Amino acid sequence: MARLCEGADGSVEPERVSAVCEYVSQNFAQEKSLKILRLLERYLESKIERDCALVESAGALSAESKSLLEAFVKSKNSRARVDFAENPELIAGVRVRIGDSLWENSVKQKLRDLAETLGA
Repeated sequence: MARLCEGADGSVEPERVSAVCEYVSQNFAQEKSLKILRLLERYLESKIERDCALVESAGALSAESKSLLEAFVKSKNSRARVDFAENPELIAGVRVRIGDSLWENSVKQKLRDLAETLGA
């Protein structure tokens, strides 16, 4: 049933989700339809999260840097929607999160690694 919510490219399509929810609510008893819809909701939330990418950088990125980072994200998940945000806490570098996966190359991470190595 969850696959019926996806388009040809595997992305979640709101119109399809609405149609599936309507079908479930009209064709199953209320208690059963609630269980089905809760399971569907959990699945879709997870799927949508996997298809979202957040690229954080310490400062503003050039168009070329954004393009390279977007290509990196697309190489990991071709359906991912890429959002960019500035995060001065990184000091320098970038952090890329796609769903549950994280890639980080920042001064903050290097300092954290050094502190762990030194036992601080």
